[in-house]
Amino acid sequence: MESRTPVRDYLRTVPAWADIKRVLGAELMERSLLRGLLYLARDLLLFTLCLVGLFFVADWHYLLPLWALSGMVLGGLFSHGHDNAHRA
Repeated sequence: MESRTPVRDYLRTVPAWADIKRVLGAELMERSLLRGLLYLARDLLLFTLCLVGLFFVADWHYLLPLWALSGMVLGGLFSHGHDNAHRA
């Protein structure tokens, strides 16, 4: 008799990596230097614009969204660096 635990129940619901790759499609699994550099340029441009906005804007109604946006963009830049370090 097999004992039921939350971990075993969870592992039964997790799809296999091959199923995930099949659903996403082959084009999303291919590495592309150009696409990666374009994403990096986009995020660097957005972060620069956020910093310029934070420097020049004094109204708190604009500061709050700029803080949130700059945090999200900085998280994206961290993901770029982290994935590159692991050669993902």
